[in-house]
This record gives sequence, structure tokens and C-alpha cells, in this order.
Amino acid sequence: MTASPLFAANGKIAEVVKDNSSGETLPGVNVTTNVGGITVGTVTDNEGRYFLLNLSPGLYAVKASFVGYQALEQTDVKA
Repeated sequence: MTASPLFAANGKIAEVVKDNSSGETLPGVNVTTNVGGITVGTVTDNEGRYFLLNLSPGLYAVKASFVGYQALEQTDVKA
């Protein structure tokens, strides 16, 4: 599973989650990050896209998890 940044600035993170081996996008992946000690998250849409909005500018560790796949954490993601 990989996450490729589409746009990561101005207080939001937007990426697409894909299967590493096939390159296909993955709908329904749980995506979370920690903001001030609170876990916030979302789920990827039908095209594997997700958006984490209203984030303070900075660097985040974003974690993606999906049944049948190893969880992935991408660090230093810029918002």
C-alpha cells in the first residue's frame, strides 16, 4: 500500500492510497493522524483519495490501515 501526495499545504493533506503490487487505488482505507494529542481521521473514497482538512501548518505522521494489508505510516507529511 502506498500513499502519493496530490497536494499537501495550507492546512490540509490530500493523497491517494494505492496497492503496491497492482497500482490500483484502494477505497475504504482508514487514514489517521495525530493533532495535538487527538487522533483525527477519514476513509478513502471510491478512487482511493482522502482529505485531512483544517490542520495547522506543519509536519504530520499519517497512518493508513486496511483489512488484508500491512498498515503504513508515512512521516513528515506537510500540511
